[in-house]
Amino acid sequence: MSSIIGTRIRGEERADRPRLPSSEPARPSFLYMSHPFAWYWHEGEGGGEWLPRLLRMVIQPGVNGVRRDGSTGPARTMAAERGSTVIEYSDPRLGRWADYVQVFENTNGHKIHKSIFDSVRVIAGRVRWKHDRDDYMTFLRHLLASGIVDPIDPDVAHELAERERSTLARLEQREARNPADRNLAAQAEAQRQRLAAMLSAAAPPKPKRRKRRTKAPAAPAGDFATVPAPPEPAADV
Repeated sequence: MSSIIGTRIRGEERADRPRLPSSEPARPSFLYMSHPFAWYWHEGEGGGEWLPRLLRMVIQPGVNGVRRDGSTGPARTMAAERGSTVIEYSDPRLGRWADYVQVFENTNGHKIHKSIFDSVRVIAGRVRWKHDRDDYMTFLRHLLASGIVDPIDPDVAHELAERERSTLARLEQREARNPADRNLAAQAEAQRQRLAAMLSAAAPPKPKRRKRRTKAPAAPAGDFATVPAPPEPAADV
């Protein structure tokens, strides 16, 4: 009789593995999605930039086109019809951010899916989540640099900046009524610069002008065209 060899229990299968309290509710898995109109203006120390505001396709059977077996075919079709683009877990361009969803388990066996930018601590039975905003911002910039997400369209930037124009108009009206208010004048000027930065950051790059090549004058008939001599090599010291 042949012997049967078992496999060792992995860390996530052990009965004493760390789990979250039962008070932490289950959260379904998800896929990140980009959309041409989903953007926000971020201002940092180095200036402002347009970053994608990622959407989520919740992978929950029976919700938004997800089938009971968990397949996302119809949900992806619906998302594409609405203009969204799914960011796949396994896209090689993601680099270290591939498989960007992690899963936890509570003591009742329910699954809690969170992004890789979220970490958790349990202090005296209380759950404390922490979001790594800096790494998430780096991730958004990487989506643009790697070509996974296209840059914002200038027309979309103009539309999203409409609120900033309204704010500027209100400030200018108040400034006109109170010309001596330096604080108000500074706010209006800061708003003008903000609006200008938002629009210029989305402007398409200007095409480089090609330099016109000038033709060398033709050599006289019967003579040889002269070619400049190469420079003399530097003398050894």
